[in-house]
Amino acid sequence: MGEKTAAQKKAQQKYMDKFAVARVRLAPDMYEQIKAHADEQGESLNTFFNRAICETMENDRDRDILAQIAREHGISVERVKENVEFAHVLDRYPKLKQYIFDGGSLE
Repeated sequence: MGEKTAAQKKAQQKYMDKFAVARVRLAPDMYEQIKAHADEQGESLNTFFNRAICETMENDRDRDILAQIAREHGISVERVKENVEFAHVLDRYPKLKQYIFDGGSLE
């Protein structure tokens, strides 16, 4: 393949200008572990890094929300998690939810 044309270089630069670049320094063995994991997931390193960062940020926000709810209600974060899990269970059993909250019948 020969040298890129001016139009190709311009198009590539226009594409690259849409992104910010962040460099990550990793120990060689850590790089290999991450690369192998990304490959197992069928992802490029870039896609894996973006997913890992987004998931971590979401987990951090969730943790902060749980902590805020716990503070507001004077209970532990673990108790908030238990209540959230219980609410999800109740959502799967509407008759049980109605019985608990409305004093209805389980029939």
